[in-house]
Order: sequence, then structure tokens, then C-alpha cells
Amino acid sequence: TTNISKVTAMDYMLKTNIPYITELNYADGTVTLTDVLQEVCSKSALILATSKFTNSTFKVDSNQFAEGTLNRQVIQAVAQISGTVAKIRNNQLYLINPNMITEVSKVFTLNNYEEAEIKRATHPINLVSLGMADVEGENITLRDETSIEKDGENSLVINDNPFAYTQTKREQLITALFDAVKGFEYKSYSFKCQGQPYLETLDKIQFIDKDKNTYDSYVFRFNDKSPNGLESIIEAPSIIK
Repeated sequence: TTNISKVTAMDYMLKTNIPYITELNYADGTVTLTDVLQEVCSKSALILATSKFTNSTFKVDSNQFAEGTLNRQVIQAVAQISGTVAKIRNNQLYLINPNMITEVSKVFTLNNYEEAEIKRATHPINLVSLGMADVEGENITLRDETSIEKDGENSLVINDNPFAYTQTKREQLITALFDAVKGFEYKSYSFKCQGQPYLETLDKIQFIDKDKNTYDSYVFRFNDKSPNGLESIIEAPSIIK
């Protein structure tokens, strides 16, 4: 007889799937991105763990979110314009810049995986563009010419962010954003290995190949499965230019 238990689990980001309704007085010119995020967290029964981030003090003078926008979409917009990834851990919202992660959570050696596909190294981000998708000329771009000469253009293109809806605002936001993401790169891979349930998305890892080369990367996707023991598939998919 085989007994099968099925568990459906959802993380705490589910708490932000509620309409964005603000009580902030945007018109007084004092509301910052941190204030926007703090209100969203309060209304979603979350704690804001990261109050200082790229562009956190940027003044928001109007509510550009359409009716029906969810709190999670507001969080997404803040993360996007700050060059971070939004993550909830222990009921707390963190904005994490992968460029700032220094601690290595796991070093993989040949003994650690059943199957390994080590793919290309991505080239560092060296161009950031803020603009409007359907309006020609409504964009601003910063470039690292030294890196571009070496590796070609590798771009982060952000269009239609609700906080960057005028050319003046894009000019105010782009420098700090460019500094936050410039140079980000990683080695792409896919591992099938013994269960590593303590690893989380955005954890920094290293792995060593059969020729003793060491690579830096991150956990961007994972799939833990059972029965027959716990097996993990851990990946950092490659991006295109």
C-alpha cells in the first residue's frame, strides 16, 4: 500500500495580493520610496526589514498606480527602481541587491551533485536605460564605456516604472540605480543533487569543476522533491544580452 500526502505551500508574498489603497499625502512633497514601502508592508501585515536601499530617499509626488494595482506590484516597482530583489523571510520584507551579497552559503564540489551542467558566464551589466516603452525619445541611458569596449553592451532596460514617469524623474533615479547594478555577473549552471533545503533564492554559492576551476554564482531557482530521499534541482539560468 502506498500512501501519498500532497502539500500545497505558498510563501508570505501571498499577503501582498491585496489592492493598493494609500493614505499617503503625496502632494506635500515629503513622501519617499521608503514611506511607500512602509505603508504597503503595514497594510499587508508585514515588517519592512530594509528601510535604506538605492533611491530610498527619492521623493514621490503623486500616485501613479492605476486602480486595481496590488501591493505586490508596488513592491515590484520599488525593487525594480532600486536594483534589488524583493524577498520575504520570517514575515519581513527585504530588498536585496545581489551585487552586495558577500557571504557564500555553499561550496559545491564534485561529490555534491549527481548531475551538473555548467553553462556560460554572463557578461557584467554595463548599460542601464530608463524610459517609456511606447514613447520614442522618452528615455535616459548610462553606460560603462570601458566595460562595453571589452564585453559589448549588456543591458538592464526598465520601461514604464511608475516612479520614473517623467524625464526629470528618470534623470534623478538613474545614477544611483546604475551604480547599484553595474558589473553584476554570474556563472550559469544547473545542478541535480542531494537535497539542500537550507539554500534559498539569492544565496551566493561557489562550485568547482573537474579541472579545479572555481566559479561564483547564485541560487535563482530551486525545486526540492521527494520521495526516495530529498532531491534538489538548483539553477541559475543564463540571460541574454
